Amino acid sequence: MLEILSNKGNFFFSYNSNIIRRDSIVSIIANNKTVLQVLDQLFDNSYEYMESGSYVIIRKKPIKVPLVTSQAYTDDKVYVVSGYVLDESSGEGLRAASVYEKSKLQSTLTNGKGYFEIRFKSKPITTALTFSKEFFQDTTIVIQPKYNQQLRVAIVPTEWNARMITVSPEDYLTRDSIVIAIQVDSIITSYGHLRNDSIKVERTFVGRIFVSSRQKIQSLNLKKFFTERPFQLSLLPGLSTHGWLNAQVVNKVSLNIFAVIRPV
Repeated sequence: MLEILSNKGNFFFSYNSNIIRRDSIVSIIANNKTVLQVLDQLFDNSYEYMESGSYVIIRKKPIKVPLVTSQAYTDDKVYVVSGYVLDESSGEGLRAASVYEKSKLQSTLTNGKGYFEIRFKSKPITTALTFSKEFFQDTTIVIQPKYNQQLRVAIVPTEWNARMITVSPEDYLTRDSIVIAIQVDSIITSYGHLRNDSIKVERTFVGRIFVSSRQKIQSLNLKKFFTERPFQLSLLPGLSTHGWLNAQVVNKVSLNIFAVIRPV
């Protein structure tokens, strides 16, 4: 359908392959209608469209969610912040998203439904909670201290070039990937995309023993976050004075009983 529209109007469509099912079967009758009207009928008004030159960019409409769903003052020594981390484009809960406080070095991961819970000491200090996940934009929210509160936080997917699909006029066979064939004499060699994995230490035998899956997920989610501290003491990776964020901390002095060192 998008290819037909592209040919009729002589323009390009561009969209993220994750938001549109390319194998969907659709049936539309449209006479004397604008492209916008046909697109609204095709996507049931759940998408938005942007013009950029000869391109029409298709995006999922952002969901509207309340940030704070409940809040109650507490005189306890700790207060609890809980809630859900959602994918803004789909509204679904995000599994294994990192929720952390940079200055206090406290963190947790969301469960299969996107739910998290984290506790802070009841000090009159503003708390900034950051939500991070691989292939999503980091989002930071300021939390009011001394209040037990529940949140619903929607984070935005990043525009990853490998996921973008372009539908062009007279192009009915748009490929998802490219394979280059090189012929030398009578021998033809095909080359495809090869993903380079820089986390080699964690894949060693010792790394698989001492580095937990939780810590590996944190490393993927928090690629852009690093901080400094004067020292740290750890028994095992993850069991240290910096908790689950120890891999993101650069220390002047570090005492480790058992350690797996990962190159930056």
